Amino acid sequence: MAAISAIACAAPIAAAPLPFAQDTDVAARRAALLRDRAAIDAELRRLDEPSGPAEAPRRTAAVALDGDDIIVTGNALSLTTRVTGQTVTTIDDAAFRNTPATTIADIVKLSPGVVVIQGNGPRDVGVSIRGSNARNSFGARNIQVFEDDFPVTQPDGLARFDLTDPHAYGAVDVVRGPSSARYGNYAIGGAVNFRTRRGRDIDGAEIGIDTGSDGYANVYATIGDAGADFDYALFGSFVRANGSTGHTGYETGTINALATYAISDRDRLTAKVIYNEGEFALSTRLSLDQYRANPYQRGCATRVGAAAGCGTISVLANGVNGARIAQTAAEADLARNDRRTIVGTRYEHDLSTTATWRTQATFDSRVVNQPTSATPFKGTLDSYNITSDVTHRGTVFGMAATSFVGVFYNYLDNQSYSFNKTPAGRDGIGAPTQTVFGDVRNMGARAREELSLTSRLQFIAGIGAERSILGVTQTGYAYPLGANPVLSVILAERHFWNVAPEASLVWQAIDAVRLHARVGTGYGIPQAGALFVTAAGCRATTSR
Repeated sequence: MAAISAIACAAPIAAAPLPFAQDTDVAARRAALLRDRAAIDAELRRLDEPSGPAEAPRRTAAVALDGDDIIVTGNALSLTTRVTGQTVTTIDDAAFRNTPATTIADIVKLSPGVVVIQGNGPRDVGVSIRGSNARNSFGARNIQVFEDDFPVTQPDGLARFDLTDPHAYGAVDVVRGPSSARYGNYAIGGAVNFRTRRGRDIDGAEIGIDTGSDGYANVYATIGDAGADFDYALFGSFVRANGSTGHTGYETGTINALATYAISDRDRLTAKVIYNEGEFALSTRLSLDQYRANPYQRGCATRVGAAAGCGTISVLANGVNGARIAQTAAEADLARNDRRTIVGTRYEHDLSTTATWRTQATFDSRVVNQPTSATPFKGTLDSYNITSDVTHRGTVFGMAATSFVGVFYNYLDNQSYSFNKTPAGRDGIGAPTQTVFGDVRNMGARAREELSLTSRLQFIAGIGAERSILGVTQTGYAYPLGANPVLSVILAERHFWNVAPEASLVWQAIDAVRLHARVGTGYGIPQAGALFVTAAGCRATTSR
């Protein structure tokens, strides 16, 4: 009834004579009504599809009321999050909005088949879908991660979750099962898409603070708004904690923004920005006996007078060779200082009322400074991801069909270094031990067809083909006592072709029961570091 009332109020205003710019206002109103009609038609087509109500929320178009106007926002999400014939769970913010969620682990673990483990640092978690990440001690591998359809997994297959704050999200989609036909390289276990809250849902400003034990505090704020042709949301947070274990405090700040603007009734532009920087103090790895003696590493600020069970690392006194010194985590100031910047833009153009062309470009920079052990690691890993695709919704031989075809290219520039640590705390950088320079490139194409055989039976088929190239050079440095340094240089280049088909059949037997059968494929190429390990588990070397 509210919608009817709003429309009734708006009509007389639009029809009333205006003293100035009447033609302009009429044209603007006509364009707005055409957008309304296109969005409503798209939603009706979705509901008419046999799997419509039973599918995860697609949100092709959203209609909201603002005073006397109907606001229609365009295709906020694409085929990336529409999954037919595959197991998918959408976790809406109603499940976690009013909970003390501190990391994304508190969100994704609400989805069946997802397991999280503590990663490398207080905020980092490892996410595993049906065991996909069971062998990795940090971040996520073997799944593809997106945020608002922009890639967060870099071309080397690594995604990290400590750059995000759960307060920023309105929903999370978890796709389970091999999905390389849809998402390409590393989608062995599936995919996760985090959706930030839209400006139309925020409609103003929100400020919050969470506090807890061990000095935990999270101050966050969100602002957002929407109109007939725009929608924007800006989120920011600052989080700190002392940590329950000795030398595990951290401070991290996050900025997350998404904005969409309708250039015309057929063109939309979306921009995405994520920025995160964090300082994390880390403990050492403990033996079982050390853990039993001192699980929280109390009294371990220095080795002199240290309590029992304190973990230590062994560092070279001169940072090159010779004598070593044992240091506790606090003495060595073990830490991570990581910075992540993601900037993306997406352009969508409606070729017709049934076809949309989308082109998207994303820049992702990961800068790491990790004195986490006796051999600190530093690196800059910049990546570029470009996709272009066309989606058509129409009929094939009289049957409702959705057709998708696209091409993609992504590139990672790897510049990383390892050093010997000296006793001089976090900044105690000694002689280099290893450098890895090179790149990872993936390029290919994918296609998909969703065909409604009957009103209750749907057939889906897809295929993806990808060419991957790893070209890296590893240089190792050794410093024998009384001899000249030894350099070991290894050049590695590997080429991979991967093809991933998939097919599924979905039968909506009755309104409350849906059955589906699926054959899917997943693939992942090796990481660059794996190219320098022999079958015996040793590092390959070539001296110069």
